Amino acid sequence: MLAGFSVSVIAFIITDIRQANRQAKIVQKLDYLFGKVTGNPDTITRSREMLRLLESIGIYDTVENRDYLLSHIEASFFDSNNVIRTQQDGRIVKDSLLMGLRGALRMETIWQGDKLITFFLKSGGD
Repeated sequence: MLAGFSVSVIAFIITDIRQANRQAKIVQKLDYLFGKVTGNPDTITRSREMLRLLESIGIYDTVENRDYLLSHIEASFFDSNNVIRTQQDGRIVKDSLLMGLRGALRMETIWQGDKLITFFLKSGGD
C-alpha cells in the first residue's frame, strides 16, 4: 500500500513539475505577444502587430491580463476538441477564441508535445 502511494505521489510531483515548466515557458512567450522583443526586424514587426491586435480588443499589458492569457493558452492546450490540423512535422495546431473587453480574436497555438512553439492572433478579416 505504501509503495503504491509513493508511486502516486511521485507521478503527481512529476506532472506538477511538467506543468510548472510549461507555464514558465508560456510566460516567457507572453513578452512576444505584448511587443517586448528585440532582434530581427520582422520579429519586432510581428510582435508589435500582436500587441496592436490585443489592445484593439481591450487586452493591455497588465499582470491580470498576463494571467488571463496564460490561463487561456493552458486551457487551449488541454482542450482536445480544438485541434484544427496536424503539421507534417507532427506539431499540433489548436484554435481558440480570445475574448477581450472590446471584442475577440482567434488565437492559433502550435504545440510540439506539451511545448508551445508559437501562436498567431487573427482578427475577423484574417
